[in-house]
Amino acid sequence: MRQLWVTILLIAAGTLLSASVWGQSSFDIRLRLDPSRGVLSGEERVVLTNASARAWESLLFQWGLDASTKRVEEVSDRGGNPLSVRYIKPEDTLSDEDVFLFEVALPSPLPSGEETTLRLKFAAVGLTPQEDTYLLSDTWYPRLYPSASGSGTGASDEPASYKVSLALPSSFKVVASGEELSRHQEGEGWVRIDYHGELLRGFSLMVGSGWERLATTTSEVEIQSFFQPEYEHWGKRLAAIASEVIDFYGQKFGFYPYKKLCIVPGSITEEGGYATPNIIVVHQSFDKMASDYGVSFALGFSRWLMAHLIASQYWGIYIVDAPPFPPWLTSGLVLYSDRSYMESIRFSNPIYYNMLQYYLQAAAEGLNTTVLRPIAELESELPEWENIVAKGKALAIVNMVVHLIGEKEFDRVLIQLLRRYDKRVVTAEDFQRVVEEVAGQDLGWFFEQWLKTDKILDYQLGEIKTNPSGDKYVTTIEVTSRRGGARMPVVVKVSLEDGEEVLEQAKGQQRRERLKITTISPPRRVELDPEEILPDINRANNYVALGKVATVEELFKIDQFFQIGELALAKSFQRQGSYFQDRFKLRVKNVTNSEQGLGIVILAEFANIRSKGRRSLFLNLAPYEERVIEDHYLIPRASGKVKIQAAFYMVKDEREFKQISRIQQPDLRNSYITIIPPNAGR
Repeated sequence: MRQLWVTILLIAAGTLLSASVWGQSSFDIRLRLDPSRGVLSGEERVVLTNASARAWESLLFQWGLDASTKRVEEVSDRGGNPLSVRYIKPEDTLSDEDVFLFEVALPSPLPSGEETTLRLKFAAVGLTPQEDTYLLSDTWYPRLYPSASGSGTGASDEPASYKVSLALPSSFKVVASGEELSRHQEGEGWVRIDYHGELLRGFSLMVGSGWERLATTTSEVEIQSFFQPEYEHWGKRLAAIASEVIDFYGQKFGFYPYKKLCIVPGSITEEGGYATPNIIVVHQSFDKMASDYGVSFALGFSRWLMAHLIASQYWGIYIVDAPPFPPWLTSGLVLYSDRSYMESIRFSNPIYYNMLQYYLQAAAEGLNTTVLRPIAELESELPEWENIVAKGKALAIVNMVVHLIGEKEFDRVLIQLLRRYDKRVVTAEDFQRVVEEVAGQDLGWFFEQWLKTDKILDYQLGEIKTNPSGDKYVTTIEVTSRRGGARMPVVVKVSLEDGEEVLEQAKGQQRRERLKITTISPPRRVELDPEEILPDINRANNYVALGKVATVEELFKIDQFFQIGELALAKSFQRQGSYFQDRFKLRVKNVTNSEQGLGIVILAEFANIRSKGRRSLFLNLAPYEERVIEDHYLIPRASGKVKIQAAFYMVKDEREFKQISRIQQPDLRNSYITIIPPNAGR
């Protein structure tokens, strides 16, 4: 099945933070960078306070700079006395996944509440540019390593104060997380720039040549867009989008957390980007994207990407999740925030569907998706834990909280989080406390099952009976929790023959629950969770058509790519060998601005015998094309109740459809079922 087009890794500074074990810290760094030779050297002075309950005997540092050779030339204390350095793993044995770590032994144990100062000299050669750009992020200097456990020799990565003095050739432009204080010539063709940053979660440097700059201001935030001359059109567009997004978030959350935002060009071949304090790096592949998928597609992607990266300045940089657990809260809030912006401009994006599918697939396979587990444990069990837990399940949890308390109240929760926990860590308990305060509800049951267990949700429609009662109809609907143990209120939608709809809510706290609905028109179909808010692992049993289905006029959306009309069955059965043949109609619509491939399988299956009929079709749909398909399907010549299921595959061509439909189950979320009574029409 074709992968959806968004593949983005958000690398936000401070994502893997440990528990807070120090107080206010500061870095004073003097740096010299020669990009033409790929050489960097510097000295840094680090002041920190032991805010833990025990004495420190050593400190663990990391240095993530991408260079062929890195050297820590000297480490000393405040008095200049050299300190012992132990490399955790020799540099020449490091793999791509390894972190360059070294441990510094303190001259004597540092008691709780005491301050210490270290001086480090470091140098690197063979810096690796990315298309003549040095995206050094916050990896260019040795920094304290955020240990996964929050103990041992690791220290936390709390916001720190920075003084950075950088010398480099004057032909290069620099983008930094901090504020530029001054610049002056330092020798022929060189310039020294002094920066200051207060309470930053890392200090990033981005260095490039040939960049042009566009500056604008919105909501008292200075936006600087840097770009190569040939990409000026995108540099201007990204600045305009950033202005619009910052205004939107400013109104939604009450403020923007920083005084400036710098947009830096990344790779011209990669898609996506990442965020660091005050900076977002945007890969410049939009022209290729426009050529491959259309201009509208590229424009829509650029809007979503900017909304996503700017949301990361709030969630993941301004406030962060509590270690040693995955960044589930900030990841979920980033997706919620950028989705809110995209909905405000009436633009749909399949990334949200895609993220949820990672979780739903893992849950359906019985994998342990418990959120509040150490990252090290998740990594050992779930290779794709970031997509499954930190994004997919996190988005599902956020969706359900919004469903429980309402969107306006949820936005109040986010405003309170930003006010109370500015530049600090937010725990799951903090989040729960604020949600319960704002909503006035006890939601302990909710957070317990979705954060601390791997319970799953699987509702289905059970027995449905409709009886006339005078001039009205009384319908009894059974809602059953099949497996998994999770409980949630679930909306039940009943569509009537006169076109009206009735919405009721099952409390969802019992394994089996019955609802009674009285209507003036007989029901035509019943559907669970029509807005698909809940992470139900099997939606194939959430929809039942009642009575005669004889229309293709109504469309309902199955995903971000297609809308599907009801399966209309002729029920005029003709014998064909050992089968009956019946005709059907199905209306489909491509709701995107690019060509899409859709595979359709019609399955007819008896409930009481192992006998099936099958019909497969493949369609190429042009942008926004709508088509009515008239074809036939086969039903085995037998008696009893027959289940008719229409299943859909998103594929690129007919060959892929034939291969995948033979070996892979259809996406049950993209399926629905109708029932033909025993011997109907036969």
